Parts: sequence; C-alpha cells; structure tokens
Amino acid sequence: MALLMLATTVAGFGHTYFFAGMMSAPLPSSLVHVHAAVLTSWIMLQLLQPLLVAVGRFEWHRTLGLAGMAFAVAVPVLGMLAVIGEIRRREDGAADLALTLAFAIAAAVDFAVLMFLGLRQRNKDLSAHKRLMLMATISILGPAIGHFSFAKDVAGYYAIFAVFLSLMIAFDLFSLGRIHRATALGIAIVAVSQAVAEFFWRTAAAIDLVAWIQNA
Repeated sequence: MALLMLATTVAGFGHTYFFAGMMSAPLPSSLVHVHAAVLTSWIMLQLLQPLLVAVGRFEWHRTLGLAGMAFAVAVPVLGMLAVIGEIRRREDGAADLALTLAFAIAAAVDFAVLMFLGLRQRNKDLSAHKRLMLMATISILGPAIGHFSFAKDVAGYYAIFAVFLSLMIAFDLFSLGRIHRATALGIAIVAVSQAVAEFFWRTAAAIDLVAWIQNA
C-alpha cells in the first residue's frame, strides 16, 4: 500500500517536481520546496517502517517512529501554508480557489485526526496503529490525484480514492475475514470530511475566507 501511495505521489507530481530535479525544480517558493520534501520523506517513511518490522528491526522501527513524529506535525502545517501561498499567487476565480482551500483543510484535519489516533495505538494495538497511519497518508493524496488527467472531474477523483479504500478493505477481509475497526473508522473520517468539503467550498463563507487570505 505504501508503495502504491508513493507511486501515486510520483505520478501526480512527476512533471513539476520528481522529474524536474526535485530540489532544483522550478517551484513557486522555498516553502513549497520544504513542503514537497517533507511530504516525500513522510511517504518514504511509511514504506520503510513495515519493512523494518518484517525483518525484525523493532528498535529501529521505534526510533524512526519517534523521528517521524516531527514529520507528522509538519505535514498538515506545511500543507496549509502551501495552499495559502497558492491562493495568494493564483488568479483563478474565487470558486476554484474555494474548492482548493476546502479540500486542503479537509486533508489537514483528516491527517491530524488519523495521525493522533494512530499514535495513541502504537503501544496498544499495532494492527490499528498500522491501519490508521496508512489512512492518514491516504487522506493527503488528494493533490497528487488531482494532477491525473483522468481525475479532473469529480467522478475520476473519487474513483481513485475509492481504489485505495477498497484495497484497505480487501486486505482486512483477506487477512482477518472482516473489516478492522480502525479501517472502518478511517474510511468514515475521510468520507465525512470529503462530504463537508464538497458542501463548504460552494458556500459564501468559503468565498469570504479566500478573499480574506488574499487580502491579509
């Protein structure tokens, strides 16, 4: 799953970041560079952590997990700062910017909530911990997914999200014969936040918030 998330991120941002030199890529600001580097490091961490467990390097897993907490805090904060900068740079219509802002807020909230829940389970229920950490990472894949040509419309965007969620469910059914409660909780949180974002970006409040960000 972590490898698929990394592939999605690379495919989504390949042209503008990964295949454009990464740190030398012509991104809009140094903040966007930091955001891209931190997000990439976070996803790489999700790929490495289960491998350490698989080879029995539990101490390395725990040590790297502690270091990863700094990334966990930085991801939603940098994400919101990056989207604020994007709103101030772009000259799109207010509705398009409201859409970007609403889903950025949803992703930041999802990630923070799922990460908090996942970290609480790290010494109690490792199966829940693993699933919640994966769900947290899935919740921030929206910008990468949105760069896919076939995900420009709503149906395509949610279809890709559904693939990730379906894979989580399939893994549970195959390995447990049931859907793990952490998977069900994560899907519920992501689904609710996406529905709220879909509602919010169409409101006058979202337009007003965009205007406030642009003029602040």
